[in-house]
Amino acid sequence: MPFSPRRSLALLLLTQIAAPGAGAQQAPTFPSQLDLVTVDVIVTDKDGRPVEGLTADDFVLKEEGRIQSISSFDAVAVHESTPTQAPWMARIATNQGPPPRPERSFSVIFDDAHLTPSHVGAAKKAVRDFLEQVLRDGDQVTLSATSGGGWWSAQMPEGRSDIETFLARFEGKRTYNPSAPNALSDFEAMRLQNSRDPNILTEVSRRFFENGVIADPPPVNARDNSRRDLQISPGQLMINTMAAQIYAERTSKTQATLRTLKRVVEALGATRGRKSVILVSEGFIWDPSLPEMREVERAARQANAVLYFVDARGLSGGPAIHDAEVAQATDGRDMAVMQAAASQESDGSRSLADDTGGFSVQNTNDLTKGFKRIAADSRNHYLLGFSSSNPKRDGKFRKLSVEVRRPGVDVRARKGYYAPSDEKEARPLGKDDLAPPVRRALDSPWGADGIPLRLTSYVLAPTGAKSLTLLVAEADPAGVAFESKAGREDGVLETFAVVTARDSGETFTAERRLDLSLPHDVLARLGTAWLPVMRDFQLPAGVYQARLLVRDPKTGRVGSVRHEFEVPEPAKFHISTPLLTDTLQGDAANPRPTPLARRAFAAGSRLFCAYEVYGLAAGARVSSGYIVKSAAGATLLSQPLKPFAEGAPLGQTMVLSLQGVAPGDYEIVLSVRDDGTGEAVQVREAFTVVAAR
Repeated sequence: MPFSPRRSLALLLLTQIAAPGAGAQQAPTFPSQLDLVTVDVIVTDKDGRPVEGLTADDFVLKEEGRIQSISSFDAVAVHESTPTQAPWMARIATNQGPPPRPERSFSVIFDDAHLTPSHVGAAKKAVRDFLEQVLRDGDQVTLSATSGGGWWSAQMPEGRSDIETFLARFEGKRTYNPSAPNALSDFEAMRLQNSRDPNILTEVSRRFFENGVIADPPPVNARDNSRRDLQISPGQLMINTMAAQIYAERTSKTQATLRTLKRVVEALGATRGRKSVILVSEGFIWDPSLPEMREVERAARQANAVLYFVDARGLSGGPAIHDAEVAQATDGRDMAVMQAAASQESDGSRSLADDTGGFSVQNTNDLTKGFKRIAADSRNHYLLGFSSSNPKRDGKFRKLSVEVRRPGVDVRARKGYYAPSDEKEARPLGKDDLAPPVRRALDSPWGADGIPLRLTSYVLAPTGAKSLTLLVAEADPAGVAFESKAGREDGVLETFAVVTARDSGETFTAERRLDLSLPHDVLARLGTAWLPVMRDFQLPAGVYQARLLVRDPKTGRVGSVRHEFEVPEPAKFHISTPLLTDTLQGDAANPRPTPLARRAFAAGSRLFCAYEVYGLAAGARVSSGYIVKSAAGATLLSQPLKPFAEGAPLGQTMVLSLQGVAPGDYEIVLSVRDDGTGEAVQVREAFTVVAAR
């Protein structure tokens, strides 16, 4: 029975369906407001060691000075463990079942927009040490860069290698050279642009004059605010023009960093447990004119996420104007101004960390030690929950304070939160914007379980330098709302797929709305098989991470799932992803196996396994065989290696009977060999046999 993935794909795309299902209504998985306020609290002794064994009675929690009743209390102690090797991963991803060890999540934001090339190496090393030496099995990590290029989420230890590979491609994109004769810092540019600061102008003018950048010296009275008319010399006009340009460029990059921070934080909002967001950067200035600063603070407080700032500059010896490359020493009268400017270059990032209950790792070359401190924060903490005694849903900021009834301890917690609000989001969505619940679910490191899903991938026929890749998912119709009309069940399902390349960061997207109208008996049968959702991509060789989201617009219910897969080099000897299925499509004269995400098959049924061979030299001969065995290792069926018919491409379809096979877990091991070169490939496919209904 020959099999052609390219022929079957066209039919699959014509017949694909995806639908909501009837059933009891439930709240959306990603609610927009939470009435229960949660506060992460770190308690340490005078030596910085965590204090364990506290109870709810040991804490005093105040909102705007008023004591609040603690309604929920968790003492979290995550013990250290030795990192282990990655286990073999199943090819089927699902959003069902409790997530393993959900206590800790780390989102590492590599701020390449604010990193110079000279500091990137140290920053990468610190992140690698964090992955390899600090994290424990079960920790969830998301890595992203502020300049774009996709996100990568993984659980330790199986995802450690992929995260490190994703990290390797990042580069520093900041070009600021503090030792250049005409260097103008971000802080100086902001003060000159926004305030025409005469003190800053005096210092910059002198520095530029001493280094031969401008010909006219600064005016004697430039520090006098009443003499702004003196700021009109050619040199000062040039400085102000430079300041405007630098400020515009830095503002754009700071906004990109803040938008990334906000997205990361919002994606963590619907989950419990310690949520640590780590900004690896050289920092950015505090610019009160940017509304994005306040938006990040608001998002972090609503999500109960903690921000940390790791300063990649390491140990600082003082302002860069002290460097030997600078033509002359800085005037002593300006030293205090320059010391303040050097510190304020990172005031924005440091402030965000302080205000959300985190801290900054600065003035140290041991960045790994700083990451260990961050991990220690999440290892031992207390989670307090309360319902505010203030019932107003006005969206205003409310100050929080936490005290511990025990002497000699240090308490660290977020400084406040924003009250719930009944007002809807004011910003209208743009043409290409996603609804906030959809964006948060796609960005989240966890799967949303409002609609149960399973997802897998099939890498099929090469086409030039790329390969046809099919994402195959199945959605439980019980998670979607149908409406009975004229003997049919009607519903709508919105689907969103994002595929990210690990090595390049390139992303591929597909968005589609599915309007469904199914006969009653078809919907009933799909209660077991679930509703298929299929998307095709043309992808070059590499490792990929796919995120699929489905949403019922009637109820707002969301399901999402994440899946990793690899696309081989088209010219390399390999086989297509085997189609393991109990379902055929097409007419009786030309039936074809249907790709499934399901891996449970009824006892007594027939099982089809189909694949094709690629990357062969002209005239090559190929042998193939297989073994079907139980989880205990007992062999049920086998076929030794034997040649099969020539052709391009070479195809193989096997029909396996499950008659008399007991329910349980099984595995088919496929072996294919190029008889000319001796090169061989082996592929394993796990499946489960269930009792016939």
